[in-house]
Amino acid sequence: MRPDCYDYIRRTYGVPARVGGRVSVGGRPGTLRSMRGDQHYLHVRFDDATFTVNAHPIDRVEYLDSEPQAETNRSGSISADLDQQ
Repeated sequence: MRPDCYDYIRRTYGVPARVGGRVSVGGRPGTLRSMRGDQHYLHVRFDDATFTVNAHPIDRVEYLDSEPQAETNRSGSISADLDQQ
C-alpha cells in the first residue's frame, strides 16, 4: 500500500491524521481533506466553512477519530489501514 498524504505527519508527530478524519481545532469541528503541496500541515474544512485551511498537527488539534479507516481495495474487499506509528 502506498503512503497517503498524511503519512509524514503521522510518522513525525505520532498523531492519527487521515483523509476524512474528524478533528477539532481550537474547539471548532472539521474534517481532514486531502492535500497537495505542503505536507507539514493538516488541511481542514471546518463544518461551518466552504474552504480548507491549514492547521499545525499538534497546535490546538484534537483528533476525534482514532480508529483506522476501512478502505475498499482493488478487489472490492474491505481492509483496515493499520499503520503503526
